[in-house]
Amino acid sequence: MKIKDYKLFLESNEDINSICKEYSIMDYTVNKDGYVDVDGTVNLRYRSLTKLPLRFGKVTGYFYCYKNQLTTLEGSPYWVGKNFDCSNNELTTLEGGPKTVISRYYCSNNQLVNFKGFPEDYEGNYVNFDKNPVYKELENIIGEKTNEFIYWCNEFDAIDDQGKVIPERMEEVYQKIGLEYNEED
Repeated sequence: MKIKDYKLFLESNEDINSICKEYSIMDYTVNKDGYVDVDGTVNLRYRSLTKLPLRFGKVTGYFYCYKNQLTTLEGSPYWVGKNFDCSNNELTTLEGGPKTVISRYYCSNNQLVNFKGFPEDYEGNYVNFDKNPVYKELENIIGEKTNEFIYWCNEFDAIDDQGKVIPERMEEVYQKIGLEYNEED
């Protein structure tokens, strides 16, 4: 198993086919660059994974990798056509995750201290950061302002890698979304 972990993302087509079969991934295409596109859903939940087993490209359906022991989202699809769910893992960052998610984004019950790595192109209307240290920053944000708030937090680097809010930057974030910033929030 250690050799397989070392070879992560360097698999041959035969290895990729074997992994897809093992995880019941159907209707997939292996691109020249080794990324796996899936026409449908990828269900990797409850697998005790510490890393994703493949490098995914475009997944037209749902992408479920919740209830594992993931410490990284490296290998996540860059585009997800429905929900992306990485809840209940050991993630400290969303970096390596999808760049585009069309529907809902779930990342609750991890150890996230900021929003870095959140999709640049998020078209959904529901985000769940519950049970993460960074959730406290979202508690006062009205639902429809959540995506905008996350975007500007990342743009202004308003929360550092230890989860510390930089007040003058956070004030800029609040101005961008039309709310008044109170440092005590």
